[in-house]
Amino acid sequence: MTEPAKPNMWDRLAAQETPAPEAPSLWATLQERSDPTQMHPRRIAEWELAEVGGLPGRRRYVLKNLRNGAYLHLSEIDVFLWNLMDGSRAIKALVIELFVERKRYAPDAVIKLVGLLKANGFLETRHTSVFESLTGRLLGQRFVARVRVALGAIRHTRLAIPNADGHFSAVYRRFGWLFYTRAGLLIGLLLFLVDITLYPWLLFTRPGSMLTVGGRYQWGLLALVLVFSLSILIHEYAHALTSKHFGREVNHAGFLLHFGMPAFFVDTTDMWMTRKWPRIAVSWAGPYSNALIGGAALLVYSFAPPSWPHDLLWTIASLNTYFFLAQLLPIVESDGDYILMDLLEITQLRPRAFAFLRRGMWRKLWRREAFGRQDAILGGYGLIALGGIVYVVAIAVRLWLTSGVALLRALAASPLLALKASVPVVVLAVLLYLVRFGVPRVQRAVNSWRVVEDRLEGR
Repeated sequence: MTEPAKPNMWDRLAAQETPAPEAPSLWATLQERSDPTQMHPRRIAEWELAEVGGLPGRRRYVLKNLRNGAYLHLSEIDVFLWNLMDGSRAIKALVIELFVERKRYAPDAVIKLVGLLKANGFLETRHTSVFESLTGRLLGQRFVARVRVALGAIRHTRLAIPNADGHFSAVYRRFGWLFYTRAGLLIGLLLFLVDITLYPWLLFTRPGSMLTVGGRYQWGLLALVLVFSLSILIHEYAHALTSKHFGREVNHAGFLLHFGMPAFFVDTTDMWMTRKWPRIAVSWAGPYSNALIGGAALLVYSFAPPSWPHDLLWTIASLNTYFFLAQLLPIVESDGDYILMDLLEITQLRPRAFAFLRRGMWRKLWRREAFGRQDAILGGYGLIALGGIVYVVAIAVRLWLTSGVALLRALAASPLLALKASVPVVVLAVLLYLVRFGVPRVQRAVNSWRVVEDRLEGR
């Protein structure tokens, strides 16, 4: 006679559960909603998971939301839990299964993961935030809130362009692929070598002026703003086209107003779904493009006849070379920082390196402890970052001595020069403000007038 099967742990747990009442009261429902362990997380159907590196036992993954384009970095434990989120298990069941299968009891980590997934749209949900909606309406009726919104828009505003991926795909198909041919890569390498070798020599031998064009400061400042914006535009295009070169999507792109300065942005986080070398190439493409522009401008600056605008060429070369150094050297959290993190597969590299220089390195020296591989990486990174700061500051001081001092002398000689020089910049700021706030207001006025016309005509 066959022995009856023994009930497993899940059957015993299910038998111990108290059956829910047929008609739960309002307070019972609120209590269930307020207890996160009662939630049954159900993952969305449109997602993509990619392994992006790491060591055995510590693999790193990236989860992509195909609905809204959101991304999350996951560990092996996170992926294990993600695969269990089919809506049939409560969070407390996920905690128990994690303990049984992986010998890890971490309820807080499970709740935190579910919160991150829910916040980024990876879980099916029907809840809406009534309080946020009411708060937004109340704040929108207050003058102070409107002023705060306007100041915030000047400080940081994004205007996304529609179908960004289609735009960059078309640009890549038409001519963008030429930059990735052997001839394009060779020409780029030559311009890069020209920039990193010729610019330091010219900076200390015969520099130009970054603040004048044709001897006029008002045009020089306007040229500075335009060159700044165009350089960032090309920088972002390089990121986007390199991402298309590796077959990934550009999720978003558009215009950016950051502390009153016009700029541009692209979202290439879809590269997280690839291996590290394509990701490094995309991060490198931005500052590398600035070095190529700087090299081309330096060639023209060095050999152009006197009738050419040498000051404008020097502005182009200086700004782009400075962008290259500032973005590549691990001074701030920039492209160079991302390159090193991908190359070394160490997250939070910059803060960890500076923390090691402040405390860990001196503690090891005091205790005469041996330095490991990671200690050498963190210490070397920190020293390179400090050296980069010194180098960039030296270039900034030199540029100030060659351009800024001359501007101060000119202002002292002609007090009206400041007013004249600020006119183009003020006009540009006003135009940007009108584009940001005036165009939507005009559009609303036109729509309102059309509604009035329709009602008068009895439509």
